[in-house]
Amino acid sequence: MQTISPMNSEFDEASTSHFAIGDLQPTTNLQDNTILVLQSSLSLQVFKINTNVQGILKLVDLLGTARDSTGLREALYVHATRKILSRFNKL
Repeated sequence: MQTISPMNSEFDEASTSHFAIGDLQPTTNLQDNTILVLQSSLSLQVFKINTNVQGILKLVDLLGTARDSTGLREALYVHATRKILSRFNKL
């Protein structure tokens, strides 16, 4: 198997043309819209996950401090329970 690299004399722009975007099959507007909707949904879900993780980490950091309380532990429990329920809802 031959490896093509910039150091190889056979490497040139023409040898990589099969990777050009123009060679990809054209997509329809429906496909483009579907991709955008999925991208937006995924982006929102990642944002929500990050926000929830940050909230949980803040609560965990307070455990064992002067601000530790039953309410704090209940809030942390609620976060954990919601996460578990959300996993089951997606099944």
